[in-house]
Amino acid sequence: MNGAILRKTWRDTWLLLLIAAVVIAFFELFFILAVTTKLTDIRVYLRNIPPFIQGMLRMLAGADILDHLTPTGVMSIGFSHPFVHIVLWFFSIAYCTRVIVGEIDSGVADLLMTLPVSRSRLYVTLSVVAVACKMMLNAAPWVGTWLTQTLFGYGPFELKRLAMVCVNLFTLYLAIGAGGLLISVTGSRRARAIGILAALLLASFVLNFLAAIWEPAQRIAFLGVLDYYQPLVTIASGEWPIRPMAVLLSVATVCWLAGLIHFRRRDILTG
Repeated sequence: MNGAILRKTWRDTWLLLLIAAVVIAFFELFFILAVTTKLTDIRVYLRNIPPFIQGMLRMLAGADILDHLTPTGVMSIGFSHPFVHIVLWFFSIAYCTRVIVGEIDSGVADLLMTLPVSRSRLYVTLSVVAVACKMMLNAAPWVGTWLTQTLFGYGPFELKRLAMVCVNLFTLYLAIGAGGLLISVTGSRRARAIGILAALLLASFVLNFLAAIWEPAQRIAFLGVLDYYQPLVTIASGEWPIRPMAVLLSVATVCWLAGLIHFRRRDILTG
């Protein structure tokens, strides 16, 4: 790891990280304000919606929300809302494709490579910043919920179970981030890397959506990373999602090592 590159990467990242974290935390605050005061009305509404819509809600939460309409259970939707994922996707794509493929695309990678820093140290430094950012960013839903309960008295929420969900969310975006780094170090055009990563994330989302309403898609749902993030299951059981997190960590490790090996060996042409 290199201290100078770490500080530069952090300077280039902290503002985007802060904006994304604040946006997610405030989303959870407003979600709670909008939902928890209307639980009775929501129960009546959900019991009368078409099965198709109920399937969509199961897709978002990971289980049947009708069986867990408590303040904590409802937060499974807040923690898996598409808006939260979009913000996290935006940050992951922006970070993973800025360096290294961004440097290659802009023609300044040769300057970066002249620094007295090995490629391994550069890759590890970028990875350390990415992990730190994801830890803070994936904690934002919990922080937003905690602040809303503490400052406004909403809830009560089972914060320990919600913390388990955030750890699962962290492993999910470790896998996505490692995959993004792998795509970055194998490409030469940032736009193409962005397109590939965005397409893979959208494909996982669509597969997860179809699996909730279409039986053939259920058979291949395991191919999408979102299948390993089921917040309502964790909230309902109160147990750590060991197997999903183990799968995500395995994917992250394989992608990260593959990216490191390829980056150390590849020829980088600029200009």
